[in-house]
Amino acid sequence: MLVYTSRTSASLLQFKVHGQLPLRGMTVEETDQSKSAVQNSFAIYAGNKYILVAASSQEEKDKWIEDINEAVIRVKGIGADKLQYPSLKSSASSSENVGSGDNVDNQNSPQEKLLQHRANTTMHVCWHRNTSVSFRDHDRALK
Repeated sequence: MLVYTSRTSASLLQFKVHGQLPLRGMTVEETDQSKSAVQNSFAIYAGNKYILVAASSQEEKDKWIEDINEAVIRVKGIGADKLQYPSLKSSASSSENVGSGDNVDNQNSPQEKLLQHRANTTMHVCWHRNTSVSFRDHDRALK
């Protein structure tokens, strides 16, 4: 499942979920830059839905297309009965990865502790630098 979101303007690091598209049967198509007013864009088709995605650079666009195509290939090898999707509950981004934060001063509010605890994760560094890390880059960094 591809979930498409946008960053909220709230002070907390959160995403607003706009929708989801099934990976099975999804196709990604590069847009003709001479015909498109949006630079570094590509189209995602899934069933009867279509979204236009614009990356901040050609390199980021290439990484997104590669990652989405890889996810589509991977889901083809999984039986439909084996696909399980987590709930799209409304929560702060990456809240599942947040620890107890015991090493943070007790005078801070719970939300301040949460932000201090997770401010150095890969996702949050990318958030503040307005950049993306591809699956391949992330995998390489873990090795």
